[in-house]
This record gives sequence, structure tokens and C-alpha cells, in this order.
Amino acid sequence: MRKLWFLIIVMWIAPSSIVVSESKARENDFQQIFDRYLELCIEYSLPNSMARPPGFDINAHLEQIKQEKDNVAGQLSTEKGLEYVRYRLESITDDLERSCATELIRTRKEGPK
Repeated sequence: MRKLWFLIIVMWIAPSSIVVSESKARENDFQQIFDRYLELCIEYSLPNSMARPPGFDINAHLEQIKQEKDNVAGQLSTEKGLEYVRYRLESITDDLERSCATELIRTRKEGPK
């Protein structure tokens, strides 16, 4: 009888621990994606904050950053992704990062322009 109860408990606990592990892994994915989005958004917003070599084509670089930023934003366009962005928005204190996160939520609701 003990073996039966043990088996029942293990069968009940094991799937729930797998779900928690998958959920945590997905949250880590969202964290990495969102952090990359913030990096790109800040670089796009402040393009002259970094030294560039002579003859650097800032317009082509900004277009490349915008495309990558849009691609990364697309990875956060699911309901779970946007839920993560809203969660992170609550703890962001930097004005530019808040603006980037708010823009991401707004554009994903309205669709890209």
C-alpha cells in the first residue's frame, strides 16, 4: 500500500515540477529578449552616445538597429511576452527604459507602423 501511495505522489508531483521548470525557462527567455530589446531601443534613441569611426554611416546603422529592434519586439508579441514586459515595467526606474517598454506594449497592441 505504501508503494502505491508513493507512486501516486510521485506521479502527481513530477508533472508539476516540469511545468515550473518550463515556466522558469520561458521567463529567462523573455528576460534575455527584453534586455536585448532595451539595449537596441536605447542605442536607437541615443545613436550619438558612442564614438564612431570617421565616415561611419549612422543612417544605415540606425536602419539596421531599427530592423533588429522590430525583430526582437516580435518575439515578445505573444500574450505571455507582453505580460512579462508589463511585469518588468513595474520595476523600471530609468526614464528611457520605461519609454522603450511602454512603446513596445503600445506598438504591439496597435501593430507596427
